[in-house]
Amino acid sequence: LAEISHSEFKPENRDTIIEETLQGMVNTKLLREEDRKDVVDAFLIERDYTYPTPSLERDHALATIHPWLHEQSIFSRGRFGAWRYEVGNMDHSVAQGVEWANRVACNDVGNELTYLAKRGC
Repeated sequence: LAEISHSEFKPENRDTIIEETLQGMVNTKLLREEDRKDVVDAFLIERDYTYPTPSLERDHALATIHPWLHEQSIFSRGRFGAWRYEVGNMDHSVAQGVEWANRVACNDVGNELTYLAKRGC
């Protein structure tokens, strides 16, 4: 999964952005060149105004929303899924993904999202 922002000041070419993104993943060693063949799908979804905007009510709402989602086995993570822009950088998002993978693979119920929020990252 990759997120590429664009604007009138930073235009991106819809015809080449997927290939450019995959090549960028290879260049940064997120993907090995020999593993590109294992990418089974690539598609582009364009959304306007997707960056979350914090509000004074957000934390109270999330205290209800996230536990309910977890009860439904929905683990909403990352900048958009967690609704926590301040813990939504790439490193935090990857850590949240690792937390979810550990939960699924190892039955580890650690919560990276809560941990990062408490650390004030």
